[in-house]
Amino acid sequence: MDSIAQEWLEEHRRRKDSGEVNSTQDFMDVMLSVLDGKILGDYDADTVNKATCLALIVGGSDTTVVTLTWALSLLLNNRDTLKKAQEELDIQVGKERLVNEQDISKLVYLQAIVKETLRLYPPAALGGPRQFTEDCTLGGYHVSKGT
Repeated sequence: MDSIAQEWLEEHRRRKDSGEVNSTQDFMDVMLSVLDGKILGDYDADTVNKATCLALIVGGSDTTVVTLTWALSLLLNNRDTLKKAQEELDIQVGKERLVNEQDISKLVYLQAIVKETLRLYPPAALGGPRQFTEDCTLGGYHVSKGT
């Protein structure tokens, strides 16, 4: 994985160094401009950049797979819902092509299925217990450790 991230980093750096202007920057482009040559703790900017990008990719792929698995399971166990979703796809997109980003706003029923899947089976715990690990002052108020 590190070698793939290194190639990606070098490709982005070559584009940046050659002055190739891209109308949109991706995450690695932004990280390169923010971290350019800095040392963060014991790590150089490239290591931090690669680790952050890989963490996002790996974390995102795992949660996506889990969500898709639950969505498929729910659809297979609710055949009427599956049929309605298929009908919506056939009407809004047709059978001749794949769904593209412009179609998403027209797929209201499918969006509801995704939202319901995420509501029933969130890919990560939300709003878990939190507490301060040390005393601090916020907005002029003292907050004790363990609060």
